[in-house]
Amino acid sequence: MTYITEWIASLILFLLLAAIVELLLPATNLKRYAELAMSLILMLLLLQPVFDLINEPLEDKLPVIPAETEQLNEEIEAKKKEIQAGHDAYISEQMAVQLGQDVNDTLQAEFGLEVRDVDARRFESEGKLNVVLGASERDGPEEGITSVSIAVNEAHEGEQTEVDRQKEEVRMLLAEAWEMSEADLELVWEEEPS
Repeated sequence: MTYITEWIASLILFLLLAAIVELLLPATNLKRYAELAMSLILMLLLLQPVFDLINEPLEDKLPVIPAETEQLNEEIEAKKKEIQAGHDAYISEQMAVQLGQDVNDTLQAEFGLEVRDVDARRFESEGKLNVVLGASERDGPEEGITSVSIAVNEAHEGEQTEVDRQKEEVRMLLAEAWEMSEADLELVWEEEPS
């Protein structure tokens, strides 16, 4: 505000001085040159705020950025990472549900198994997919009837047991259904298949 009042005061002072000089000069060619000089000086005085604004350093024009801005940026980054992690977790969960639904009917029909969980976190980093399999609950034994399973371990070394063969078939089925290599699947059994 003081700048504007000083600028207006200098304009008024110059106009008074110019009027006095004009009155004192005789009507000759010198008076025309004096009026020209005074009008140029008046124009410079009118443009003085624009020149001051242009010549002012850029740091003085910009608002002062407080040190809290850096802390605010860090908080924003932390929130952004938190939201991204939640989004990634949601996508992984939806992918796991979809993968399980894609093969559950086939696993149920052929092996009496179902996908209980698919852990896709290692898949994103290492390319391995953890799959938790368990006995299907849909076609479980009727109430009042207890399921009995007898396991006989008569396998010789080098021969593949029925359980191992079934695990390999499940691994091949999942790898084919999900279009990935069998080596990238890690199967975890809640109960040993019978």
